[in-house]
Amino acid sequence: MNGRTDRTVSLHPVGRFSKLGEEIADVEAAGADGIHIDVMDGHFVPNLTIGPIVLQWIRKVSKLPYWAHLMMDAPLRFADAFREAGTDGLTVHPETCGNLLTAVNRLRGMGLGVGMALKPETSIGVLDPVLERLDRVLILTVPPGFGGQKLMPEVLGKNKKPSLQDRIPLRAPENRSRR
Repeated sequence: MNGRTDRTVSLHPVGRFSKLGEEIADVEAAGADGIHIDVMDGHFVPNLTIGPIVLQWIRKVSKLPYWAHLMMDAPLRFADAFREAGTDGLTVHPETCGNLLTAVNRLRGMGLGVGMALKPETSIGVLDPVLERLDRVLILTVPPGFGGQKLMPEVLGKNKKPSLQDRIPLRAPENRSRR
């Protein structure tokens, strides 16, 4: 490593949909530094979850940065809607973005934070062209789309690669909260 300090680990709730507002307030009070929202489209992954309208409603609950993890085909098609709903950053899968540099530049140009999510079988090397322009890399330790799966311990070594830890710039998360 290059001697830099590790980033703060975010607490991201697994919410009960009927009580999302209460749970977000609880994790903020407990010291969380951000809210991570999993969004699934029923295509990239088989499940279907919330969209921009729900994010817009829960955005009012907290001033913390909100990041949407878009587990969906063609996530850039929905980037404007999520930005307008109050998302501070989007995490997308490289398999769904076409040209990664174009995708990163588009999201950055919209004023959003940019992250990439790696499925367990996806190599970190796929991020080489854009790694230094990312705010975060989300390394999934289970296949995307379902909760309650058994951890795949072989994936844990991905975050130890010097090319990952040393090349992501250390930046404080921006907060576009409209609350």
